[in-house]
Amino acid sequence: SRYVDNLLVIRLNTALSDAVIDRLNEEFSDILVKGRIEKSLALPQEAGDETFDLPRLVLYFNQRDLGRLYQLIGAINQLGKSSYESKHPERK
Repeated sequence: SRYVDNLLVIRLNTALSDAVIDRLNEEFSDILVKGRIEKSLALPQEAGDETFDLPRLVLYFNQRDLGRLYQLIGAINQLGKSSYESKHPERK
């Protein structure tokens, strides 16, 4: 993750569905200064970055509730883990 202007940018390995983004917004709206957690492509300021092709989430994080941010990242990682495990042939 990184900051671009006032936006926290979280790079993802796989894109999340709109339903998942809605759920994250319901659960983690308390850490936002304004707006919503949104899907994004790489921002212009990230041109040339080696992760330019990865999907992203962007949000206006309040820079105060670090424990809740950690929980958000954990929730995102769990979603990826569940998806990976359900598709992996040895884990079916």
